Amino acid sequence: MAQWDPEATSYTYPQSQYGGLYCDDNGQLSKPFSDKPYCYDGTGSVDAVSSAGNVAFCQTVLPGNEAMLIPTEVTSSSTVLAVPDLSYWAGTAAHYYINPPGSPLRKAAFGVLLPIRTATGLTQGTNGMD
Repeated sequence: MAQWDPEATSYTYPQSQYGGLYCDDNGQLSKPFSDKPYCYDGTGSVDAVSSAGNVAFCQTVLPGNEAMLIPTEVTSSSTVLAVPDLSYWAGTAAHYYINPPGSPLRKAAFGVLLPIRTATGLTQGTNGMD
């Protein structure tokens, strides 16, 4: 998402919760950055591959409430995960929670089983995963 509260410039509470579109005083949707698209293209990507069977990765919504709402199934084939660059909100990364192998993708989006967290982002000019 390429829209967030322009006054939220650091990863601090509650500003980190203020992502997305807003309703103005007349109840109309408003884009905080009218010159930016709704979505943000990543700088690159990281290929994730599972040798343990199908694994559900679930990306959080940030900025926003960090809910785990964006599920991706990682298999033995290469699966692409987004990598935002440093111009993304407050220089943050894309955060993923990795569920145990065999966890249903539909449950992953609700954060049922979350043993591992990782993130992708651009660091000093290179794509990476920590």
